[in-house]
Amino acid sequence: MSKKRIVFLDDGKAFGGAEKNLLLFLDHLDRQLLEATIVTSYQGKFFDLAKRKQIPIHTIISADFVSTSFNKERFDFLNPFALIYNFFLLIVKGFKLGKFLKKQRIDIIQTNGMFEHIYGGLGAKLAGVYCIWFMQDIPRGSFRCIKRSIINLLASMLASKVVAVSEATRKAFYPWLRKNTACIRVGIDIGKYLGSQVKDITETKEKWGCADSEFIVGMAGRLIYWKGAKDFIRAAVIVSLKKHARFVIIGDADPGDKLYIEKLKSLARELNIEDKVIFTGFLEDVTAGVNILDIFAHCPFYPDPCPIAVMEAAALGKAIVATRVGGIPEIIEDGKEGLLANPSDSKDLAQKII
Repeated sequence: MSKKRIVFLDDGKAFGGAEKNLLLFLDHLDRQLLEATIVTSYQGKFFDLAKRKQIPIHTIISADFVSTSFNKERFDFLNPFALIYNFFLLIVKGFKLGKFLKKQRIDIIQTNGMFEHIYGGLGAKLAGVYCIWFMQDIPRGSFRCIKRSIINLLASMLASKVVAVSEATRKAFYPWLRKNTACIRVGIDIGKYLGSQVKDITETKEKWGCADSEFIVGMAGRLIYWKGAKDFIRAAVIVSLKKHARFVIIGDADPGDKLYIEKLKSLARELNIEDKVIFTGFLEDVTAGVNILDIFAHCPFYPDPCPIAVMEAAALGKAIVATRVGGIPEIIEDGKEGLLANPSDSKDLAQKII
């Protein structure tokens, strides 16, 4: 049987759970059945890691998408100019990708993000290629009903098959579309994390100025406003009144949103907890950071489809507090694998941590 040629489409600008999932998947791909290539638009951390793993990766250079909305706290405001700009950019990128798929005689494309689903699906249609939407997003924000309608319409037009990473993600599709939607949860390489439990954590604690006697609570992942870092900082104030603790925020914002980090640091200063909150920035080896924690907190206030960070913390044997949204209750049963708190409720989050 001849090999099928498959492209995995990921913009590559950010490096988060979706990108980690893809690299892990490719580590275990049967190369006898599939000849795989990653296609990106941006050469950043994701591109470098793929190269290091000797995974074939091709870059189709193009302009960047711009955010279609901006948020003030938890309210989104649409940017009509960005919508028009992105619409034309999606068409341009779709045509470029379609030419590449045809030239390389690709059989299958798997898309790995919301914009990628759209122009990847368009490129697949133009090239006559089977298109799998690997759905790792749940419509969120002020316009989620409109977003959901648009996603369902586009999925019916562009996707040959939709694979959702959780039942919560699958339920974002209308009942008549779910028959073409499978739920396949992502996973982690547990052996990698079990080995990490015996590592000496003293060096990391010293690097971040944490005493051995201190109780350490932390969160990890790409820092996006809806993942609740502000709620975590507010909860830290309450916890610190009752426990001698330090609070660690592991991760970085997207390249175009560095201002968000400054807002978080400013909030910590305003609440007089600056000396107890540590911002680590991006860590290539997140395990080393999570390993020093006593409690891992994951507190998005919008649905998180299937957070790999929660699985990693569990594999490291950490006590877990997470919010009751999206696919999280499919991973954590309240009172069994961890404790679930109400979203946007820093008092409840603090109480669960305590």
